[in-house]
Amino acid sequence: MGTRRVAAVLNLWLGGAVLVAAVFNLLMAMADYSPMRPGPNPTAGFLLAGFVLCMFVSCGVWGAFAPIVSAKVALGGALTTGALLFVAVATLGFLVSR
Repeated sequence: MGTRRVAAVLNLWLGGAVLVAAVFNLLMAMADYSPMRPGPNPTAGFLLAGFVLCMFVSCGVWGAFAPIVSAKVALGGALTTGALLFVAVATLGFLVSR
Protein backbone atom coordinates (compact mmCIF):
# COMPACT_ATOMS: atom_id res chain seq x y z
CA MET A 1 0.00 0.00 0.00
CA GLY A 2 2.83 2.41 0.82
CA THR A 3 4.54 1.88 -2.53
CA ARG A 4 1.38 2.94 -4.37
CA ARG A 5 1.33 6.21 -2.50
CA VAL A 6 5.00 6.86 -3.21
CA ALA A 7 4.47 6.03 -6.88
CA ALA A 8 1.43 8.32 -7.02
CA VAL A 9 3.36 11.20 -5.47
CA LEU A 10 6.29 10.66 -7.84
CA ASN A 11 3.97 10.49 -10.86
CA LEU A 12 2.22 13.68 -9.77
CA TRP A 13 5.54 15.42 -9.20
CA LEU A 14 6.95 14.31 -12.56
CA GLY A 15 3.78 15.18 -14.48
CA GLY A 16 3.53 18.56 -12.77
CA ALA A 17 7.18 19.34 -13.46
CA VAL A 18 6.78 18.50 -17.17
CA LEU A 19 3.62 20.61 -17.44
CA VAL A 20 5.18 23.59 -15.66
CA ALA A 21 8.29 23.32 -17.85
CA ALA A 22 6.10 23.27 -20.97
CA VAL A 23 4.19 26.35 -19.83
CA PHE A 24 7.41 28.23 -19.05
CA ASN A 25 8.86 27.24 -22.45
CA LEU A 26 5.73 28.56 -24.16
CA LEU A 27 5.80 31.82 -22.19
CA MET A 28 9.52 32.35 -22.89
CA ALA A 29 8.99 31.67 -26.60
CA MET A 30 6.11 34.14 -26.70
CA ALA A 31 8.11 36.78 -24.84
CA ASP A 32 11.11 36.30 -27.16
CA TYR A 33 9.06 36.61 -30.37
CA SER A 34 9.55 39.78 -32.34
CA PRO A 35 7.72 40.50 -35.60
CA MET A 36 10.73 42.57 -36.73
CA ARG A 37 12.95 39.49 -37.00
CA PRO A 38 12.61 37.38 -40.12
CA GLY A 39 11.33 33.86 -39.77
CA PRO A 40 8.15 31.84 -39.76
CA ASN A 41 5.05 33.24 -38.15
CA PRO A 42 4.53 31.28 -34.93
CA THR A 43 0.76 31.78 -34.80
CA ALA A 44 0.00 28.12 -35.50
CA GLY A 45 2.42 27.03 -32.79
CA PHE A 46 0.89 29.41 -30.27
CA LEU A 47 -2.60 28.16 -31.14
CA LEU A 48 -1.52 24.53 -30.83
CA ALA A 49 0.14 25.20 -27.48
CA GLY A 50 -2.95 27.03 -26.26
CA PHE A 51 -5.16 24.14 -27.36
CA VAL A 52 -2.98 21.63 -25.53
CA LEU A 53 -3.01 23.69 -22.33
CA CYS A 54 -6.79 24.12 -22.49
CA MET A 55 -7.20 20.36 -22.93
CA PHE A 56 -4.84 19.70 -20.00
CA VAL A 57 -6.90 21.96 -17.75
CA SER A 58 -10.19 20.49 -18.94
CA CYS A 59 -9.04 16.89 -18.56
CA GLY A 60 -7.70 17.65 -15.10
CA VAL A 61 -10.99 19.12 -13.94
CA TRP A 62 -13.06 16.32 -15.45
CA GLY A 63 -10.58 13.76 -14.13
CA ALA A 64 -11.48 14.89 -10.63
CA PHE A 65 -15.12 14.05 -11.36
CA ALA A 66 -14.35 10.78 -13.15
CA PRO A 67 -15.05 8.57 -10.11
CA ILE A 68 -18.51 10.13 -9.78
CA VAL A 69 -19.69 10.15 -13.42
CA SER A 70 -19.42 7.54 -16.15
CA ALA A 71 -16.39 7.41 -18.41
CA LYS A 72 -18.45 8.43 -21.44
CA VAL A 73 -19.77 11.55 -19.71
CA ALA A 74 -16.32 12.49 -18.38
CA LEU A 75 -14.65 12.08 -21.77
CA GLY A 76 -17.36 14.00 -23.61
CA GLY A 77 -17.33 16.73 -21.00
CA ALA A 78 -13.55 17.03 -21.12
CA LEU A 79 -13.49 17.34 -24.91
CA THR A 80 -16.37 19.82 -25.01
CA THR A 81 -15.08 21.95 -22.14
CA GLY A 82 -11.53 21.96 -23.53
CA ALA A 83 -12.71 23.02 -26.97
CA LEU A 84 -14.91 25.79 -25.57
CA LEU A 85 -12.13 27.00 -23.29
CA PHE A 86 -9.76 27.09 -26.28
CA VAL A 87 -12.24 29.05 -28.39
CA ALA A 88 -12.68 31.56 -25.56
CA VAL A 89 -8.93 31.95 -24.98
CA ALA A 90 -8.12 32.18 -28.71
CA THR A 91 -10.89 34.75 -29.27
CA LEU A 92 -9.71 36.81 -26.33
CA GLY A 93 -6.13 36.63 -27.59
CA PHE A 94 -7.22 37.72 -31.06
CA LEU A 95 -9.22 40.64 -29.72
CA VAL A 96 -6.40 41.78 -27.45
CA SER A 97 -3.81 41.59 -30.26
CA ARG A 98 -5.83 43.91 -32.54
